[in-house]
Amino acid sequence: TGLTGLTGLTGDTGSIGDTGLTGLTGLTGDTGSLGDTGLTGLTGLTGDTGSIGDKGLTGLTGLTGDTGSLGDKGLTGLTGLTGGTGTAGTIPAGANEVLFVNSTASNVDGEPAFTYTANSNLLEVDTIHMADGAVGTPAYSFASDTNTGVYRISADKIGIACGGTLIASIDSTAGFVIETGTDFIPPVGAVNTTNPSTIGSSDLGKTLLYTVSGNKTLTSGLGVGSQFTVILDAGVTGGVNINRSGGETINGATFVTLDTDYAGATFLKCDTDAWYAVGLLA
Repeated sequence: TGLTGLTGLTGDTGSIGDTGLTGLTGLTGDTGSLGDTGLTGLTGLTGDTGSIGDKGLTGLTGLTGDTGSLGDKGLTGLTGLTGGTGTAGTIPAGANEVLFVNSTASNVDGEPAFTYTANSNLLEVDTIHMADGAVGTPAYSFASDTNTGVYRISADKIGIACGGTLIASIDSTAGFVIETGTDFIPPVGAVNTTNPSTIGSSDLGKTLLYTVSGNKTLTSGLGVGSQFTVILDAGVTGGVNINRSGGETINGATFVTLDTDYAGATFLKCDTDAWYAVGLLA
């Protein structure tokens, strides 16, 4: 075979032809039958429940504190004695209340001790024993004036206090005594006509009427505030001398003389050793 001749040159590419018309869409095919549902897979096995953890230990209860000691109970005071039952008595007419006791106060025997009569507001008492009291708080005083009244100074001697100050005293020897510094108007005393030669405590507060002359002497120891009055009757010859006692004085002298009809004076002891003849008519 002879040699193959050379390949001729490639011709130019021809023009691209117009696009052809699109073909009609083909009919949709029938829907295929639904396939069977696949089988459900088996449920997995449930896992075992975990074990419950151990409970924590309960803490120990704290110790209870010791109870404080109970204080000792105070002693119970003794019960006072029960007084005896009083005997029923008859209440006097018009009285609200009456208490009956006997003289020894050991039991009741029907003797009335005090009676309160309501319609007259009167309290009748046989005997009252009070505390001594003092000059500022006399035992017998007043609700609205407690420092004025009567109190016991000492044995057989009582005092009269006003505003807490001793104004006068009464005792078994000096009689009624006005205290120093107290304004005093002599009381009117009973008249003594026995012409005593010695003027003592039994004559204090009295008027001594002398019908005979002579010397009359004051008794020693009469208290400050002591007083008496002397009057000389008519027709007494020689007069009457009132003499001091010991170192005492009367108007600064040792005696005072009354020597005229109806002469008189009130004698007042104003200090421990000084008497004064007041209103002297000699």
